[in-house]
Amino acid sequence: MSASPGRPPYGDTGARLGAAVLAFVAAIVGAITLQPFRFAWPARLAIMGWDTGFDVIANVALFVPLGFLYALTRAARTATDAPRTQEATARARRLTLALALAHGALASLAIEVTQVFEPGRFPSPVDVVTNAMGALLGAWLHARASRQLGADTPLVGRLALELPVMGLLYVSLPLCTLAAVSAAAPDAPRLGGVAPRALALLLLAAFGGSLVGTVQRRQLGPAGALGKLAAVLVAAGWFLVGALPALATAPRTLLAGVALAGVAAWDLARRAPGVLPIERRFEAEALTLAAPFFAGYLLLLPLGDPPAGPDVWTRLGILRHVESLAAFTVGGYLLAEVWGRRELRYRHTAWRVAIAAAAAVTTLAVLRKDLGALPPSLLALTTHVFAAAYGGWLYHLQRAHVMALVTARRALAAAPIRRREARAA
Repeated sequence: MSASPGRPPYGDTGARLGAAVLAFVAAIVGAITLQPFRFAWPARLAIMGWDTGFDVIANVALFVPLGFLYALTRAARTATDAPRTQEATARARRLTLALALAHGALASLAIEVTQVFEPGRFPSPVDVVTNAMGALLGAWLHARASRQLGADTPLVGRLALELPVMGLLYVSLPLCTLAAVSAAAPDAPRLGGVAPRALALLLLAAFGGSLVGTVQRRQLGPAGALGKLAAVLVAAGWFLVGALPALATAPRTLLAGVALAGVAAWDLARRAPGVLPIERRFEAEALTLAAPFFAGYLLLLPLGDPPAGPDVWTRLGILRHVESLAAFTVGGYLLAEVWGRRELRYRHTAWRVAIAAAAAVTTLAVLRKDLGALPPSLLALTTHVFAAAYGGWLYHLQRAHVMALVTARRALAAAPIRRREARAA
């Protein structure tokens, strides 16, 4: 697929990648806000008034990733080879902020209208306002990061999705939200006084912190784009935004996760950068350090499942299933990144991801059976394999974007040489 006239190839690849990640995040936001998905015609229309302080904060935080990803996708979609003036750049940013606010309000309004038909749920105009403000905040954070890291050049900024392992942070953020909802549930299962879901959430904090620390040490730090303290703040902020639902009922778990994410990032960022491999890629190192935390999280998933019962799908069952699907999406992305270094087409990698996902589902099914929880059905097996395949597809979209960026950088570097040769001729 060729790029549009006057539009660089990385603009098209970046737009496709951002849209795919945005769809993933939007699906999870919809699952959180609309579960348990039981609808009925309302006997009367009731509208909620002002929410509590925590609900306001949670509603804002829920839409921050959507606003950030929308701005990121729009930046890639409107990319151009021609340099922009400062006035044009400022105008484009203001338009992006306005559109993020409008899209956030429309998405929230659609959710609130749908909740009219859910028994026990009530629409709230305050939710629409706070969700829209969250989308605006996310877009503003993207603009701030773009200015800080120089993302207004034709070659998209260093914090965008083209970084080799940054995509894992993007797709893991909504997983943190789902894990936090499970950990914060009042009826979350406990084993010997310990909540397995709280431990799983902390493992996700270490997972994200290790990724940020490796990126800082290997790429952003040597480039002077992100200092060690800034890496700690990014990791802690990433977890805080993702796990904010735990603030109401599990504040100590949330604070422990924020601290753990920061410590994990600092521990890796403070180490000597070392020498990069010849191909100047560090995915293998980053994934080797982060994968054990994610594997531990997956093994703890069955321990947090609610016991089998007639009301399991109206209480925690749906969100747990969605969390499991999101976890397999992240896992599929991770596996595809391991195998993607061989530069294979995705059809050569997809079957490996599918087999690994099926094996993981089977392993977790054995654990669930031993614990007396609901075993996965054939539908659950199919959906988990599909989720892992979608995660692998996200990585291959990211790799296509990387290759388009590399091609553009080489062309940009060769342009002065071609001009000198043309003048000499």
